[in-house]
Amino acid sequence: MPKSKHTEKKSAPRVVIDTNVFVSGTLNPDNLPGKILFLMACPGTFEHLISREIFLEYSEVIRRAKFRLSNEKIDAALKVVLDTAIVLSPGHSFVISPDPDDNKFLECAFEGKAHFLVTGNKKHFPFPTFYGTKIVTPEEFIALIKPDEK
Repeated sequence: MPKSKHTEKKSAPRVVIDTNVFVSGTLNPDNLPGKILFLMACPGTFEHLISREIFLEYSEVIRRAKFRLSNEKIDAALKVVLDTAIVLSPGHSFVISPDPDDNKFLECAFEGKAHFLVTGNKKHFPFPTFYGTKIVTPEEFIALIKPDEK
């Protein structure tokens, strides 16, 4: 008997998450970035791709005093990343983003053949795709991976 298309396993999309989405989701678990962080911890939903540079930025930015996060909350958020992310060492450098600090996300997306780069700041990624990676907002990402949830 042939397999039903409904039972075929679909591979999880590979995703790079910009720091603004990570921080926003940590600050407010009920917003769309918060949903993305929740889904990050759900096996099979998507593969989170990071580089050492991205993790260091996550760690530095989330510790800023203006966010007033407890050490416990910071440690828990970073632990989820470490426990779930695939760490890559990009072999290509790009100078494309209007914000040079954001090139690391493009480099990681390129290295990991990411399906999506999720950002709350599309002006730093003023192109709809980058070598096959779709640049999307958290709202667009949620709609693409969970069309029944918004």
